[in-house]
Amino acid sequence: MEVLTGSDFEGLRQALLVGTARRPLVVPPALATLMADATELSGPALPLLALTGQRLRFERPAFPAEQALPEVAIRLHSDPRPIVPDPARRALVRIVESVGREWGGLVVLAAARRVITAGFRHHPFDLPRLMTVLKPQGDELGPAEWAFVALAEANGWTLGPGRPRHEVTADNWTEAPSVARLTFLRQRRALDPAGTRAVLETVFSSLPALVRLDVVNALAIRISLDDLPLIERAAVDRSEMVKTAAASVRARVPGAPDRTKRLAAAAACFQREGGGVAGKLLRLVGIASAVGTLTFVPPAGASGLRQGRGGLFEGFSLRELAAEVGVPVRELVGALPNEAAALPGFLARAVEDGDASTIQTLTLFKLLAGDRYPPGVELLDFVSSRILLSEEAAAEVLSSANWKDAVARVIDKGRDDGTLVFTAAMLSVAAMTAFLETIASAPGIAQASRAFADLVLGLGVDAPLSGVVRTPGD
Repeated sequence: MEVLTGSDFEGLRQALLVGTARRPLVVPPALATLMADATELSGPALPLLALTGQRLRFERPAFPAEQALPEVAIRLHSDPRPIVPDPARRALVRIVESVGREWGGLVVLAAARRVITAGFRHHPFDLPRLMTVLKPQGDELGPAEWAFVALAEANGWTLGPGRPRHEVTADNWTEAPSVARLTFLRQRRALDPAGTRAVLETVFSSLPALVRLDVVNALAIRISLDDLPLIERAAVDRSEMVKTAAASVRARVPGAPDRTKRLAAAAACFQREGGGVAGKLLRLVGIASAVGTLTFVPPAGASGLRQGRGGLFEGFSLRELAAEVGVPVRELVGALPNEAAALPGFLARAVEDGDASTIQTLTLFKLLAGDRYPPGVELLDFVSSRILLSEEAAAEVLSSANWKDAVARVIDKGRDDGTLVFTAAMLSVAAMTAFLETIASAPGIAQASRAFADLVLGLGVDAPLSGVVRTPGD
C-alpha cells in the first residue's frame, strides 16, 4: 500500500481528539481499497481510529535533519567510563538523604569524588543533585560531568565565582579561574617538572600578574636547582605579590643560599633528653630512638610554630626536617605538641608533594595522640587531603582504645557528630569490613557511615584522591 503522509495522520488525530461529530473522518486515499469492505454498521471509524491510536502509541519524536544534537549532549552520553554500579549508586542516594545539614555537603562531596576517582561516571539522573556540591575546582571531573556543567550553565544554573566553565587544558589554562589554574599546573609539575618549566619559561613574561603568581606557586611542586633561574626572574617581578611568592618558593629549593643554615637551625630545636655523649654515639650508628625522648625546644623569642612566610619551618618538608634531625618522621611528629600550628602546614606540604607516607603519619598522630579521638570537625583537614589511609594505618586506628571510646561517645549522644562518617571517608575498600564491625553496636546512629561503607564496597576499587601520588625522590 501507499505510505500515509503526516497530514493524513494529522487529520485522523484531530478527529480522534475532538470527536467525529465535529471533525468528520476522511479516509486517506492510500486506505480507500482497505476501507471499501467496511460494513455499513461500523463504517471506517473504528479501524481508522485504532490505526491512529497505534501510531500515537509508538511514535517517537526525532530531531529535524537540519538540527544537529548539541555537542555537550553528545559528550554527556559518549563518556567512555562505565556508569557507577547500581549498589554503589543506591548507597550514594542514601548518603545524600541521611547526612546532617552541618557537614552533609562535605560528606556528599567526598562520596561523589570517590565515584569519579574510582574510574566511574555518575548516572545522568544523579547529576542535578550532586553538582550542587561537586562544583568543579579544575580537577576530578570527567567528560560527562563537564558536559552537564555546560548544559546547566546554558539553562541558568550558576557555578559561582572562581569556578571553571570548562575543562582546563594546555590550551586554555591561562583563562581558567585561579584555583583551577593552579591545580592544573601542579598536576602537570608532578608528572613532568622539567617539561612544564620549559613551557612556563617561554610565556612567563607575557602573562598577567595573577597568572604569574600561580605559575610561581606551582613551581614548588618537585622543585629543584634547575628551577632557580625562573624563580630569580620572578623575584624581581614588577608585581609585589609575585616577588613575595618567589621569595617563599625560593626557600624550598634544595641547595639555595641560606637554606642549609636555616634547616640546621630548625633541626637544632629538636633535642633528646638524657642523650649525652653515649646518645650521640648511638645515633651515629642508627639507634637514635633507643636513648632518651625527643623533645622540641622553640628558639629564643619564637612567637609561634607557623610554617608560613617567616616561620621557623618555612620551605621545609617534614621528611627532610626529620632527615636533618636524624630520626624517623613519626618520632619527629611526636616531639611537636599536638596543637602546634606547624602541623597543618606540614600536611599541606605533604599533599602538594604527593607524599602519601607523611600524610599517613600526620593523620595517625592527629587521630591517636592524646586520650581522645577527635570529633568530625577535627577530621576535616585530613579528609580534605584526599589520600586514603593505608590498610595498616586503618587497622591501627580501628583497633585503638581512642576509636572504641569515640564510638561509645557517639552512641551515648544518640547521633553522629561526623566522627563516624568522616572516618569512613578516609578508609579504603580493604578496611571497610573491619570498620563496619566496629560500629555494629550503633545501628540506628550510623546510617550515613554505613552508606559510605556500602558505597566504597560497591565501587570495589580505590584510587588516590589527590591526583598524582608518588614516593618522594621519584
